Amino acid sequence: MKPILTALAVLALSAGSSIAGPIAVDGSWVEFGFGGVGTFATSCSGCTPTVNPTSNQTIASPWTFTGAATLRVLDLFVSSDAFNVFDNSVLLGPTSTPTSGGTCDNNIGCALGDSRYSLGTFALGSGNHSITIQQTLGTAGAGALSASAAAAVPEPGTLALLGLALGTIGVFRRRRA
Repeated sequence: MKPILTALAVLALSAGSSIAGPIAVDGSWVEFGFGGVGTFATSCSGCTPTVNPTSNQTIASPWTFTGAATLRVLDLFVSSDAFNVFDNSVLLGPTSTPTSGGTCDNNIGCALGDSRYSLGTFALGSGNHSITIQQTLGTAGAGALSASAAAAVPEPGTLALLGLALGTIGVFRRRRA
């Protein structure tokens, strides 16, 4: 039993500082690395840190969160990479096709404003989300992802109640006149 516990402890310590798990749904960015076409993105410990804004490099895939959100996946550095984005192992879709010539390097704000960089924006409903990203085009490099809380959409029942209230007010105003 003791050799098994020792092996587990060594394995846990050698895993590095990357922590798979929850990301904030507040628009902050998480940087990820990838190793070439067909590989899945991982944490980016040791990558060149992003600027404008800075991002978290230590959270590893799968990136998880709960609730409705808008997910953005962005290529960085060389504008030559594209990705397929998955939620709970279901394909959400691809990011846009990049065009060579982008010079934004590690600047997220610049890459967001440059159509040469691959970008995917995905509206996710309520529930638990587990995001993975697979590279489909380009070479090894880095990118970033961000989840922002989705604007609340009124339930149909709420809209019906609002309509009933406004109709009732209209009826009472008409009777007074």
